[in-house]
Amino acid sequence: MRGSGERKNHQVMESVYTLIDQLRPQGAPHARLITMLGDRPCHTFEKGLESTVRWFLNNLGWCQAVQRSSQPRA
Repeated sequence: MRGSGERKNHQVMESVYTLIDQLRPQGAPHARLITMLGDRPCHTFEKGLESTVRWFLNNLGWCQAVQRSSQPRA
């Protein structure tokens, strides 16, 4: 993100976990799952993004189960 919306990775993750806590309170607080690796990145943004996209593509069943569980029940 650019401009005033720029955030550090850990700030983005803190926001994500806060939202998860609000939307899915079971298991909260989820922020405890954050582990700090220091200021030195372990990989480039591009490699991290590629790894994330590959994980989701390799775990489509999990993604579909999450989507089904988040749909309102009649």
